[in-house]
Amino acid sequence: MFEFKNIYRFRRRRCRVVLAVGFAIIVAGLVKLKRMIKMHFKKNKANVTAELITKRLTNIPTLICPQNLTTILASLNGPPSSHLSVPDEELKTIQQAKQNNRSIRYGSISVISILGILHYHANFIDLIIDCIFGGTSYDSIREQFLAALSDPSIGAIVFDIDSPGGEVAGVFDLVDEIFNARGAKPIYAVVNEMAYSGAYAIASAADKIFLPRTGGVGSIGVICMHVDQSQYDKNLGVNYTPIFSGTRKIDFNPHAPLSTTAQIAAQNETERIYELLVKTISRNRGIDQKVVMDTQARLLFGKNAVDTGLADDVIPYHRLLSDLQKKALIERVRNTPKIK
Repeated sequence: MFEFKNIYRFRRRRCRVVLAVGFAIIVAGLVKLKRMIKMHFKKNKANVTAELITKRLTNIPTLICPQNLTTILASLNGPPSSHLSVPDEELKTIQQAKQNNRSIRYGSISVISILGILHYHANFIDLIIDCIFGGTSYDSIREQFLAALSDPSIGAIVFDIDSPGGEVAGVFDLVDEIFNARGAKPIYAVVNEMAYSGAYAIASAADKIFLPRTGGVGSIGVICMHVDQSQYDKNLGVNYTPIFSGTRKIDFNPHAPLSTTAQIAAQNETERIYELLVKTISRNRGIDQKVVMDTQARLLFGKNAVDTGLADDVIPYHRLLSDLQKKALIERVRNTPKIK
C-alpha cells in the first residue's frame, strides 16, 4: 500500500512537471509569434511609409535642391529600412513639439526657424518626414510670423533658415504674405547655412538677407522627378496591369516607363512654376528677371551671393542677432521720454 502511494505521488509530480514544461513552451511560442507579427507589421509600416514619402516628392514639381531630393529618394529605394519605422511614442512627442512650436525671443526680436524639408501642412506623413529628414511646415511658419506681427513687444522678425527647399504647394501664398507685411516691422532673413529653392523664395520676401561666408543661396529652379520602378517590379516577379478610362489617367504611373505625353505635361507645369518663381524673386529682391534666370539654378555662396544680388551682406548669424539687439536697445533709449 505504501509503495503504491509513493508511485502515485511520483506520477503526480511528473505530470505537474510535464504540464509546467508544456505551458512554458506554449508561452514561449506565443511570445515568439507576437514578436514575428510585430516585426511583420513594422516591416509593412516602413514599406508604406517609404511609398507615401516617395509619392509626396515625385511626379509633381518641387522647389528643392536636386542633391537633397536624390539623397532622400535613394534612402527610400529597395527594401524598407528600420529607420523608416518610427515608434508611435516618438511621433507623439514630435507632434506635441510641433503644436507647441513657438518662435524664439531675443529681447524684442522674434526668431522663426525654417529648417529641413519644407511642406505645406503638418499631417501624419509630414511628421514622419520631420522625424526622419527634419522639416518645417508653411502653416507653422505663417502662424509664428502672424503672431510676431501682432505682438506689440516684438520690434523685429528674423527668419533663421537652414533648408534645401521643399513642396510647391503653399509656398507662394506664404511668400506673398511676408512680402506684403513689409513696413509693419523690420523683417530679416539669415541663411544659417543654406536657403535653396523654396527656402530662398521665403528668404527673398524679407527686407534684407544676410549670410555667413560659407552660407549658400540659389538653386532657383524647379525639379519634377519620375521614379520608374518597372525593372524593380520585374525582379520581384510582380506585374501591375492598370485598367482605366481617360487616356491621361495613368500618367506618371511608377510601374511603367514615363510616356512622352506625361513628360511633356510635366515639363510644361515645371516651366509654369519656374516662371512664377522667377517673377516672385525678381519682385522681392528688386532685381531684373534676367538676373535671376541667369543664375541657371546654381548655388552661390558668401560674397558671390551678395555680388549677384541674391543677398545683402556677409554677416554670421550670432553677430547679426547681437547687432539687431544693440540697434533695438538704442531705439528704445532714443524713444524713451525724458523725465523732466
